[in-house]
Amino acid sequence: VTESMPQREVTGDTPVRLHSFTYENVDDNDASPATKTPAAPAQRTTRSFIRCALENNSCYDASNLSELYDCLNMFTLKMRSTNCYDKLTVEMLPAKDEKGKPVPGGVDVKIVAKERNWYKLRVGGGVKQFSGSQGSMFNSSELTIPTVQFESSLNLLNLMGSCESISTSYNVDQGGTANFNFTHFSPLLSANIPTVSSKVDAKYEEVDHSLLRSYREASKGVSWALRSGAANVMERGAFAELEWSLLQRDVLPTLHPTIPYAVDASSAIVGESGPNLKHGIKMSLSTNGGLVDDRFSPTRGVELGISTELAGPPGDVGFIKAQGSGAIHLPLGNLSLHLLTSMGAVKSLSFGGYCLPTTLCSDRFHVGGPLNLRGFKSSGIGPRAPVGPGSDGGDSLGGEFFHTATAMVSGGLGGVGGGVGARLFGFGSAGTLCNLSGITSVNSLVASSRLSLGVGLTAPTPLGRLEATYSKVLRQGEVDVTQPFQFGVALNFG
Repeated sequence: VTESMPQREVTGDTPVRLHSFTYENVDDNDASPATKTPAAPAQRTTRSFIRCALENNSCYDASNLSELYDCLNMFTLKMRSTNCYDKLTVEMLPAKDEKGKPVPGGVDVKIVAKERNWYKLRVGGGVKQFSGSQGSMFNSSELTIPTVQFESSLNLLNLMGSCESISTSYNVDQGGTANFNFTHFSPLLSANIPTVSSKVDAKYEEVDHSLLRSYREASKGVSWALRSGAANVMERGAFAELEWSLLQRDVLPTLHPTIPYAVDASSAIVGESGPNLKHGIKMSLSTNGGLVDDRFSPTRGVELGISTELAGPPGDVGFIKAQGSGAIHLPLGNLSLHLLTSMGAVKSLSFGGYCLPTTLCSDRFHVGGPLNLRGFKSSGIGPRAPVGPGSDGGDSLGGEFFHTATAMVSGGLGGVGGGVGARLFGFGSAGTLCNLSGITSVNSLVASSRLSLGVGLTAPTPLGRLEATYSKVLRQGEVDVTQPFQFGVALNFG
């Protein structure tokens, strides 16, 4: 936001009001001298949308120059965050009426933008990634091996002039597994409600869990989410989201390598095989790195996240699920202290017999891994089937209750390592995973907690935080699977 006001008016306390605005879409070449005026590019953003965005950011309610400047600056940041513009600038000018006469106390706003192309087509290759079983706010205990895949996508931007986007993608990995996704995203701006975006998602996806438990899961369905705050987990800043989803899932046990038509999975996995229908509503709140000095390498600040989900009819899967996480980062001279904790519980709901009487493996919690409970393999603790090739010791079945707690002390590195933000840290971790029926008292939870100590190295990157650790497990369960050396990538610190 720039000011082009007469000198006598350039004070923050000067009473002003927003009089009018203009919007212009230009090309880069328009800013250069030319012998003739170039034709203006097609303008897709509507005046009604811009006015609504100005109202949403209280620009018309500002009473002095300083307030108006702050409101316009927030308007500019939010408009840029829609990713519909290569450039967008706002300039404040002395207001004039239709006859060109000055308007006392009025400010006109000139908005100049370069709108991005209305479409983007991509065909190529990439690396397959899955979302974790515990959601984007929480460090996942899922283990995924990078898989090369064919990728194609088409993105359509701002077709209706409201900064909405439509994207479709079709990917096929080297094993022949196909994934399709359709998403419609639209920011809903109103003077009476906070900035909210609407996202409609339709997808088909297959996830191979065979490294941890002996099955693949195919899912297809639709979801609709309303989101306020950061547009996605990659964008730093707090958000709140309410999501409705209807998902048909099919659990496919691993086939036996030598016996035709036979499965190579534990009886617990075979018992959950086949299709199921999940219908649910989920609410998520997270600071998403907005209250720390550095999202991937914080030294001060706090992080909070909470998620609740209710599943039931018309689906045949019923449960209520809640989980939360928190962290405090405190500077201690040249060092930093990090205290982190997370907890979750899920309880099955049969809804009078309409839904299954127990929770399914995919809906339970899985704990263990370099970014979840260090010193243990991914999904390495908790209930486990006695047979099944899914992991060492049998298939990981998950649990209905978990908690983890970690204390860390970190310090920066000098030289090249310090230049990229790398830090050394020492840690102590504790955590447990069990079913609700196994909780008899607080003392039983404490007694069942696994313990580990270790050291590690972490470094922030544009794609997330890299971490390598060595751990010594001090306490473990009978069927737990440990892993001293670990490496991981995360979107948060913990």
